[in-house]
Amino acid sequence: MASSMRATVGLLLRDIVSSQADMEKLEKKSLEELDQMVYQEMMKALQFGRSQSQALASLRNKAGRLSQDLVLASENKERVQRHLLEECKSRRREREELQKSTLELEAEKDCFIRETRALRDQNRLLQAELRAKELGVKRLPESNLNIEEELIRGLDSRRMLTSEQSGG
Repeated sequence: MASSMRATVGLLLRDIVSSQADMEKLEKKSLEELDQMVYQEMMKALQFGRSQSQALASLRNKAGRLSQDLVLASENKERVQRHLLEECKSRRREREELQKSTLELEAEKDCFIRETRALRDQNRLLQAELRAKELGVKRLPESNLNIEEELIRGLDSRRMLTSEQSGG
């Protein structure tokens, strides 16, 4: 799961770098287009006998459109960066929640394992007591009391975990 998160973040970072490179290309292209437009407008002015002021007015209009394109591209870049940042934050929150629930599940699994072992031990103890009664033995050795204590400990830890998870 962590590798998929790293891959996603890597893709997001690549998109940001790509957006910045696209912006730089657009700026370079815009400057080249502006140079080309100036040259073309001056040539038209000379060819058709237009005045220099008419050629400059036409250039201003075209430069204004290019400027608007640059502003839109810049706004687009900022919007993409904000979106990517929010996406990264969202993924981080999801990852933290998954880690927290994983830890809770592991703790619960450990309690189940302890409880299962204690129940298995208690079952063995009860079977031994039953066999002892069948054979006429009155009391089992003291070591069997440890099994009962382990069962109680396992059940207590399970209760504590359950109460912590329920907010109590």
